Order: sequence, then C-alpha cells, then structure tokens
Amino acid sequence: MTFDCGRSKPEKARRRKLHPQAILSFFAILTISSVLACTPAVPSSAAIDSTAPQPSATRPVVLTATAGSTPIVEAPSASPLPPPATSTSKAPALGTSLVFVTDADARVRQSRPSANYGTGTTLRVDGGKDSLYESFIRFSVTGVSGTIQSARLRLYVTDNGTQNGPAVYATSNSWSEAEITWDNRPAPTGEAADNKESLGTNNWVEFDVTPLIGGEGIFSFVLVGDSSDGVHFSSLQGAHPPELVLTLGDTTIGTPTVTPTGSQESAILVGAGDISGCAPPVPPWSRN
Repeated sequence: MTFDCGRSKPEKARRRKLHPQAILSFFAILTISSVLACTPAVPSSAAIDSTAPQPSATRPVVLTATAGSTPIVEAPSASPLPPPATSTSKAPALGTSLVFVTDADARVRQSRPSANYGTGTTLRVDGGKDSLYESFIRFSVTGVSGTIQSARLRLYVTDNGTQNGPAVYATSNSWSEAEITWDNRPAPTGEAADNKESLGTNNWVEFDVTPLIGGEGIFSFVLVGDSSDGVHFSSLQGAHPPELVLTLGDTTIGTPTVTPTGSQESAILVGAGDISGCAPPVPPWSRN
C-alpha cells in the first residue's frame, strides 16, 4: 500500500505547475544582469553641468544588420575640424651677438712710471726693453641671456702695425682710467687667452677671450707685448673705441605646445563579437 503523507492530488498538481514560473523568473534575472553588465559605466568625475553650453547634436551612429551578417557601422557625417593651434616659447636665436663698448681704457709706460695716459686717443703695446708699454681695457657686461658661445675683443689698429702682435690676459678691476700708472697697474692673471702675430694698419683685429667671460659682470683685460715691434690701437677717446662682442647660444629652445581648439567627436565602433557577447541567454525550451 502507498501513502501520500496527507497530500491531496490537487495540491500536487499545483506544485507541478509552479516549475515553469520559477524557470522563467530565473532567466529573466539572467537577462537583466547581462544587460547591466554590458552597459558602460559613467565615470564619477564626469559631473553634468546643466548650465554649461552643450555641444551641437550630430547624427548618431547607425548600426545596420541583416540576418546572419556582421553589423555595418555607418559613421556620422561631420565638418572637418580646424587644425590645432600651436604656441612656442620664445628663446634667443642661435648666433645672436651683443656688442659692448669699453667703459675705460688707458696705456701705461715703464719709462714714465707715475704718468697717467687715460685721456689719450691711442693704446700702445710694446715689449722692447727700452720702451715697454701695456694697455688696459675694461667692459661692463649686462643683459646676457643664455650661454656664451664666444667672446671677442675687437681693437682697431691705427697708424702703426706689427709683425708680432701682443697677448691678451685677464686682470683685476682695481684700476681707474684717470689714475692708473705703470707703478700702480694690476698684474696679469692666468694664462694668455690669445696672442696675435702680424697686424696691418687701419684694420680691426679680434682677440678670442671666450675663456675669460662667464656671463654678466665687469671684466678687465691687459695687452702685453712679447716683442720690440710695437702696435697702436684706437682708444675710447679715439675714432674706433674697443669693443667686446659676445655671441650667444640658446639652451632653452622652445618646443611647440599643441593647444586643442575644439571638441573632436568620434564614433565608437562596436564589433559583432562585442554584440554577441552581450546577448541574453536563450531559454532551453526555445532551442531547436
């Protein structure tokens, strides 16, 4: 004999009818979960400002599909965007030259050790034992930006050239044009920056003093003869005063910086694999 534990046949029939409803609920939950999983999340930082100007509407991307074929993406038409604006930081061009005229200059003479020649129109240099002359020149260098590629001391040879020109040295700034003499002159410092040979008359000559110039400041030079064949140069009071020419090089050349000038819209192309990956599950009773 079989017992049904007190359950009636109508109650059993109701329990059998509940099974399809539970299955439908289960697949409905799966379908909703799949749709939510394929929906892109909006970043929390992208707050919507209702007061901000909104971009003009453009034709949306259209997905056209036929049965059994890959979706065809039709991109929206748009007007060409203007080229991005570029801005460059200005920097000194390579090869820029600055010219400084001497602040003070004077010659000194060994045979007259206490005499001052600060107002003379010529600078003399002679290495002869009986006629020793040295000449002092001072410059104030300002407004230098960038590195110094070269520094040249330019002197104009007047009426007396030489077959063996003088050497140029750095020296102390502790002298004045109105007071310097042979006795109180400062001594040369360091090695000679340059040493010339034959110098013609009525002509500019350049001494390379790049190692002696480190930037802005006050710089003094002394011209010392190494032969008895002397030379005359024009002084500050002459027609062609001494010059210091600095050629600058730039170490901070500006790199063009691209500045966007408008919004750029682009279509997001969704491939067939992405669409099929987001398809909801197929109930088992609809499968063939």
